[in-house]
Amino acid sequence: KRVELHLHTKMSAMDALTDTAEAIAQAAKWGHRAVAITDHGVTHSFTDALANSKTKIAGTEDPIKLLYGCEGYFINDVDNDNTPESVKTYRQCVYGEKDGPLNGEFVAFDVEATGLSPERDRLIEIGAAKMRGDQVLAQFTTFVDPQRMLSDTIINLTGITDEMLVGAPSEREAITAFLDFCGELPIVAHNANYDMGMMKAACRRLNLPFHPTYIDTLGLAYDLLPQFTKRKLDVLAEYFELPDFAHHRATDDAITCGLLYDRFTKILMEQGIDRLQAVNHAAGHMDFGSRPTPKEQRIHHIILLAKKSISAYLLLKPLLFPRPSGRQRCAGNPEVGAAALAGGHHRGLRLRGGRAFHCHCPEEALGRFEGNRLLLRLPGNPTPGQQPLYAGQRLGPIGGGAEGLQPNCGPIG
Repeated sequence: KRVELHLHTKMSAMDALTDTAEAIAQAAKWGHRAVAITDHGVTHSFTDALANSKTKIAGTEDPIKLLYGCEGYFINDVDNDNTPESVKTYRQCVYGEKDGPLNGEFVAFDVEATGLSPERDRLIEIGAAKMRGDQVLAQFTTFVDPQRMLSDTIINLTGITDEMLVGAPSEREAITAFLDFCGELPIVAHNANYDMGMMKAACRRLNLPFHPTYIDTLGLAYDLLPQFTKRKLDVLAEYFELPDFAHHRATDDAITCGLLYDRFTKILMEQGIDRLQAVNHAAGHMDFGSRPTPKEQRIHHIILLAKKSISAYLLLKPLLFPRPSGRQRCAGNPEVGAAALAGGHHRGLRLRGGRAFHCHCPEEALGRFEGNRLLLRLPGNPTPGQQPLYAGQRLGPIGGGAEGLQPNCGPIG
């Protein structure tokens, strides 16, 4: 039988209506040996879960095992590209291994689709332009038959109707033509994770190779224009006084994206950056402006599961205390580990890289930051040595035999 390690209850605001007791009863009825409770940033359902912890697994006299956890928020603000001095300010801008001149020829592209999901939705339009600087050398545009009706939302957003897609090329025909148009040139897109995500998903379905080097102008906007609060394509086009364009139509968006990339390359080249593969490294250590605030940084979800009862207790305890000032107070009980590092408050648990904030435990230890590392000394350790934590590293065990939460761990102990 499966074990559900990711379950939201009605304590996950605006995300679930599941009653904790009903979820546990249903898992037991299905014969599941255990079930995890992992609400978004809160642990308020733990008490309800505990009250139902004696629910018997169907066909047995054994109680179902409850795994106490939380879906936390992880901000990777200490990632680097293997050089200690190179700490990224926000996100990667250039993806792929191919290098080339920053101001060389490129293909700017944009897609429109039936929705936002690369796996469930389908392309309806592909637009692209080969460019060098601000000069358009060639254009590519095609509708794509999605083999489904368009929603009113998509029709209103793009202006594309079902009638316009009658007789359009199939997904394979359209994408094959697009790949031929691109050749080996680097690709540029605004919010490339969406456009490239849709294209990569389509290529996987069609078993077509697609591994280009591509540049995200949205990432460049975060690095080069940190003072902006909105970085949509039309907002940036207005700032740079680019020509008017039909927003949410693929070819117009693609050309505008290309013109925006041209503006960004000029800013980068003024800083002495003239190669594609130099952009990510430069963004990490060159001061383009004020660094982004935590609210501007990309937040990833991370599943935290308690291995021991004390760890579950420490997930609850930070909610009762304010954030400490001065020297960080960190997990100190050798029987605890990263559980206390997942400190939080009523707005949810947050980890920033390997860092922890507002952490409490019955026996506290002192920690200090050294560069981008949080160094801990745990009471009861046989040696006074301190162990650093890094973003992406498994958070437990810590120190001399300490145990606790681990990201994406299974039901242990």
